[in-house]
Amino acid sequence: MSKPSGELSFERALAELEKIVHSMESGELSLEQALATHKRGLELARFCQQRLEAASSRSRSWRARFSSRWPPRQSLKPVKEAETGFGAWMGAIQARMEAALARLLPQAQLAPARLHEAMRYATLEGGKRVRPLLAFAAGEVADASAERVEIAAVAVELIHAYSLVHDDLPCMDDDTLRRGKPTVHVEYDEATALLVGDALQSLAFQLLAEHRIAGEARTQLEMVKILALAAGSRGMAGGQQIDLEATGRPLTLPSSRSCISTRPGP
Repeated sequence: MSKPSGELSFERALAELEKIVHSMESGELSLEQALATHKRGLELARFCQQRLEAASSRSRSWRARFSSRWPPRQSLKPVKEAETGFGAWMGAIQARMEAALARLLPQAQLAPARLHEAMRYATLEGGKRVRPLLAFAAGEVADASAERVEIAAVAVELIHAYSLVHDDLPCMDDDTLRRGKPTVHVEYDEATALLVGDALQSLAFQLLAEHRIAGEARTQLEMVKILALAAGSRGMAGGQQIDLEATGRPLTLPSSRSCISTRPGP
């Protein structure tokens, strides 16, 4: 397997890394394939970590350079942790996101209780929170408010969680385990899993609409549009369709790249 090079973008490296994690979790690789895949995954993880650390360093440099031109704004709370290392910063973001998701998801005792319980089961206590990590990294570069970034990150994570619930259904990948526990349709039932995905997707857009996360309404509306496009037929859903059509036959290189860059990740 080739090592990450200067031509490899952060986005492509992350997409390939997510695909690797998914293949490792499937348990379908031979020992030789698993070792090679694991080696490639470590290379990509190091590459992504280096890019995030470089972005954080540039952000601090820019803030120091331009601090005299603009009044200081509220900085992201995880910045202090980031200065002690990427791992500490990542852990702080992941803990913050778990708390935010627990707060913003419907409480399990609210009617319909079974649906809300299943939504929390699907979303909480698991996952690497890669998308929120990217959101907060971008927030550091842009010197964005932590509270606003948090809402956007939760919305994106809810879209991701919904995609995994639907991806695991018998009519799709028919997976029985997700993040070390039974998938939603196994723990509850197939109909409930379908509704969980629908409700998580709706909640993502509800949060983007009811919280002030941009200075201007047109900017916030554009954020809603971008997320909708990324999750739709020209984005994630389209990538899943490509994946379904490729079952049992080899993909062309352009189709493979399109599938990796758009389909749901682990």
